[in-house]
Amino acid sequence: MINMKSILPALILFVFSINQTYAEPVLTDAARLLESGKKLFLESEDEYLIYKLPQKRRLMLRQAFDSLNASLELKTTQEALYFSGYVLERLYADAKVPNRMPDCDIDRTKEVSRYFERVREISPVYHGEMYILDPISKITALWGALAMTYIVRDDTDSAAYAFRKGKNLGGFAASLTEYCRNIMASCDQDAVLFVNGDNDTFPIWYLQFMEGFRPDIEVVNLNLANKLWYLKRIKERTFFGANPAPISFSDLSLTENNDENIHLQYTLGTVAAAEMHVNRSQLLKYSATPQIIDSEKMEFDFKGIPYDQNDGETIYKFRVQDKVVLDILKNLKFQRPLYFSTTVPEESFCGLTSYLRYEGLVMRVCPITQKIAEWEPIHPAVMERCLMEINNDVGYESGIHEFKLKGLENDDPAFAEIRELLAINYRWAYILYSVYMLEQFDDSLKSIEILDMMNKMIPVSKFKMSYIFQYQVAKNYMESGAEEKFREYLSDGIVSCREVIKDPVKNKTILEAEYAGRYYGPYRMTAHLQSLNKDYDEATMTLIDLIRHSRTLLRSMLNNILYGEDEVERIEYSIKDIEANMDQLEVLKLINEGKDRIALETAEAYNDNYLNSEDDNVHYLGRKYFKELIYRLTQIENARKLKIQLERRRY
Repeated sequence: MINMKSILPALILFVFSINQTYAEPVLTDAARLLESGKKLFLESEDEYLIYKLPQKRRLMLRQAFDSLNASLELKTTQEALYFSGYVLERLYADAKVPNRMPDCDIDRTKEVSRYFERVREISPVYHGEMYILDPISKITALWGALAMTYIVRDDTDSAAYAFRKGKNLGGFAASLTEYCRNIMASCDQDAVLFVNGDNDTFPIWYLQFMEGFRPDIEVVNLNLANKLWYLKRIKERTFFGANPAPISFSDLSLTENNDENIHLQYTLGTVAAAEMHVNRSQLLKYSATPQIIDSEKMEFDFKGIPYDQNDGETIYKFRVQDKVVLDILKNLKFQRPLYFSTTVPEESFCGLTSYLRYEGLVMRVCPITQKIAEWEPIHPAVMERCLMEINNDVGYESGIHEFKLKGLENDDPAFAEIRELLAINYRWAYILYSVYMLEQFDDSLKSIEILDMMNKMIPVSKFKMSYIFQYQVAKNYMESGAEEKFREYLSDGIVSCREVIKDPVKNKTILEAEYAGRYYGPYRMTAHLQSLNKDYDEATMTLIDLIRHSRTLLRSMLNNILYGEDEVERIEYSIKDIEANMDQLEVLKLINEGKDRIALETAEAYNDNYLNSEDDNVHYLGRKYFKELIYRLTQIENARKLKIQLERRRY
């Protein structure tokens, strides 16, 4: 089975860089100035320039702005307006400077916002290159940031004006605010909720402040948690909620003091053992094991983000936000629920990954390990209420475990891209729930019911499904016995993959990412779908084709200074992984032909070959592709031998 968790970020956040080999088009003067401005802006976003060479960075931003405006004088385009807005925002208020309070003001916000408004006046749909946020989300962020600034200054009337103005200009899209309402609805009463970016923060604050929705939740933005002014504020009182998150850092540590250098800042180190007291009453909610309950504690390995290696040991960078997560967790002591939004990347979990449990659109932090299988643990009762009891015709009552999906029904093309991204996240929640009910409870009917509900609320006719999801939905329907629906998604998935493969120019970036082993792309997914259909020879041929492309790319990377050693190692490992997958297909074909004993001998031979390698990565591939197969075939062989023994005794 594919580890879907490992490829979900590749699906939602498919961001990478590969050298392009297209022929350079002949550019007009306006296009040339646009490309120059974009290039300067993107280069100015380098962290070294931000923190070490701010004056040089400002000069680059000014040059970028001049180039973009010169482009606009020759030809007004969405893309030139879009990047001009981004550059001007950076010039006015560099929010990335450590510990600086936001210095947004109404006039600057209006000026920057106007660029993104003009993008939408040309067309409600943006057709240019995207940097981070689409124009609508950027308008949301600009006016949301201004509202936050006013709250810091205790000017609630101006904060309300900023929120209203942002909404009137097209920000705070209904589908996005509904999604954020559903994030909050996933949480129990008095929760602390970690969020990450603009689109899962400002709409939530809007809902709390303007609509009074779930003010019991304290929302902690992890990006802002690296800023001392923000931490000092949420230590003293909330932003838009009613229940402050408990923070125990001293006021001195939250005040920048460069001379003494004792303020809270990032540190480097190895994994740190974290331990905290947890009352028996709290542990009883998660376990019935006496040993766990009697321990009255939680233990886990506290980690930052990988930074370096020292004698084979990983050195982590412990950001301020990582220390904040640990501090809040220790102070809460599970007396209040603590969650990460599913929009938060795994690098922000601080070593808590195996302690997280999916509940709606959030992950609850639990005091004991929740990981029970390859798929993620969930709370079925919460998922049932959130995903299966949706009624778009009535409003929210308690706002707890009540979902609405009315925003997805909007057909306004201006919000199409936002809706498409939200549809991916909603589908992921349904698929998680479906797989859980099938694998943990062997409840085929429930698994089918969940997928049918997903397709009703998020119809494929309106929201195209990715081939990765088509594979998993097909697999679920197959294992649940829904043959007709299995065939439908199997066929659609293969078609989707082949559409990408047959246009290598248009999909160059996607395909080269797969050749380089960076994610599960259309070749691997085609092979998995063919394998589901027991077309093992076709699946093998698909993988052979992928290996051919990968080896071609590898040859071009060797002795090329543009590629690092890690890139070469990644593609070499990917080729080994594909070859192991092909070996597994040979065993599966033997099983399908009823040759279980030969299949077991073949699987054991392949496994021994992988285990005899001196490469630990090759050992892992043996376990990945053959451990479960050998166990299953051994059970079959033992049952066969037992049957023979019993028959002999009879005679």
